[in-house]
Amino acid sequence: MVPVQGYCNSTNFSRDSIRWLDFIALTEGHQILHALNGTGESKIAGYSVDGFCKETNTVYQYQGCFHHGCEICYDGDLIHLLAGTTMRSPCQKKEGVIDTLRQRGSNIIQMLEHDFVNLKKTEEFNEFLLHLHPWVNKYCEYPVGHPEIITEHFQDIDSYFGLVKCKVFPPKTLFHPVLPFRCNGKLMFPLCRTCAETLHQNICSHTDEERSITGTWVTEEIYEVYHFQSSSNDLFRSYIHLFLKIKQEASGYPKGCLTEQQKSEYVVSYSEKENIYLDKNSINVNLGRSSVAKLALNSFWGRWGMNFNKSKLTFASTVHDFNKILIDKTKHIKDVFLPTPEIAAFQWTQSNNFVTQDSSTNIFIAAFTTCHARLKLYSEIEKLNESVLYFDTDSIIYKSDGINDPPLGNCLEEFTDELNGGTITSFVTGGPKNYAYKLLDGSEVCKIRGFALNFQNSLVLNYDSVKELVSILYLMATKKTVALSGGKKKTIKRKN
Repeated sequence: MVPVQGYCNSTNFSRDSIRWLDFIALTEGHQILHALNGTGESKIAGYSVDGFCKETNTVYQYQGCFHHGCEICYDGDLIHLLAGTTMRSPCQKKEGVIDTLRQRGSNIIQMLEHDFVNLKKTEEFNEFLLHLHPWVNKYCEYPVGHPEIITEHFQDIDSYFGLVKCKVFPPKTLFHPVLPFRCNGKLMFPLCRTCAETLHQNICSHTDEERSITGTWVTEEIYEVYHFQSSSNDLFRSYIHLFLKIKQEASGYPKGCLTEQQKSEYVVSYSEKENIYLDKNSINVNLGRSSVAKLALNSFWGRWGMNFNKSKLTFASTVHDFNKILIDKTKHIKDVFLPTPEIAAFQWTQSNNFVTQDSSTNIFIAAFTTCHARLKLYSEIEKLNESVLYFDTDSIIYKSDGINDPPLGNCLEEFTDELNGGTITSFVTGGPKNYAYKLLDGSEVCKIRGFALNFQNSLVLNYDSVKELVSILYLMATKKTVALSGGKKKTIKRKN
């Protein structure tokens, strides 16, 4: 179970407190000892202080509004979830510590969290900051237990197993970028951070610093490491075996498996590869049973990364209830509307400091699942290189030359032909989960995220409409005529 408020080291501190102390040290030219430098936080009069400057005998205290019961941000009678007391209690304790430190002759400088939020917006501070998945769940390495959190004295990156927050400089000539970066409300895979942020479409001329990406991956300049001493590759193996057996039997025998000998060879071969013995008497096509098993295989890992602080809807029919919800510091109000003249509706989420612990999520498992899956898919994308026209989390559409086709099979780590021997003659895509293609037999396939392409919708959303839209956008962006070629194309999908 991962703590809902995250991990702390042996001394509690916030990232913002370190940012503030480093900012003060830089702007005032003093050496300030804190949790992440020197020997850690200093002790004055028996109290650990956030920052201490020996040169000026100054104590620096960063006062988090929630943890220290800020009188401006929180009602004093509100229950503090971590302390189990009212908000007034940690506030009084904080004031007692400050008074003791002053009596010992120390100079005191405090920063309130809500004031630091405004400081971070200033120019001065900003200048300072500068399907595949079942296979992954069955075979890949996952962390076990709680991580060791490392914030200094880093070793070689290869000595760690876990997550790394770092800065990287992406290579300039990589055809298929590897690392994701979220900006402008989208998950992108850029080779330049600034180009992604500004949606720059021309040749990149940015510096390495402007191109650099900061995130939780692997290394160029390391900031923090979550290292796991223990790991395992069989956490979910029994679960995967259970539903994979059901799915495989409900999918029937593979194409070309007709004779009794071929069927027996298939069962033996599958057992040798996956260590799952299929029951010949149960191998019959059952689309409903297969779909349920596939859902169990592909969906369960996402639960580990679920955001359980979902938006909620609360109604108020009196002025008292309306005001009570409006001033409730435990709630983050996202929207207020009036469904009727007599009733107000609040859309809200729990404020971060008041989110309750959940025992059924583990962000590390979700992160490792997507990481392993991405790397496995990328190993094939890298081989196909510029032949790739489109790829998703577990599938690839590429231009085939008869030589570059990946090997196909029926096991988890193998690809299957999604077209059952068919050939794409023309393909167009408008972005992720948005593509259409024509097959050699004259049929069309169109898939657009968010739209159920029934008969009525398919009259408007189809291959021709997607191609027309993409052609217009391309023409507007490049001011060139559009020429789309056909050719022989294939689509393959990782076995689920």
